[in-house]
Amino acid sequence: VEPWGLISLKHAAWLAGLGSFGRSGMVYHPTYGARLRLGAVVTTAELDAGEPLVVPSCPEECRRCSEACPCGALAGEGFDKMACLAHTIRHGIYPVTLRSEEGLRHMELIINTAGYNYWVKCCECLMVCPLNLERA
Repeated sequence: VEPWGLISLKHAAWLAGLGSFGRSGMVYHPTYGARLRLGAVVTTAELDAGEPLVVPSCPEECRRCSEACPCGALAGEGFDKMACLAHTIRHGIYPVTLRSEEGLRHMELIINTAGYNYWVKCCECLMVCPLNLERA
């Protein structure tokens, strides 16, 4: 079981024309690379839609993010979100949440109520990505 929000902010950002997906599953903005923190407001207002943005994708031979990842979340095909979450997010409630089916099923509620005061321990993939370095 993987935690999923009500909407995928990464897919919403891509559909809104804010960036495109890289090999790591992150959204890459043409100016800021993957150094983004996404948020959203749910509304019924009619808004003009842009076109999905195409920015340079990961260089075919580049594997810097997977080589730098200390928990192996990028070692296989795709991205192992649970390995990344377990290694990266630091808060007292996360270890309990990640160890049980019940915790995983209700992770969204737990994160949005009790988990607001957390910190991110790791950003190795962001620090080595050439799409971030070129735009630093």
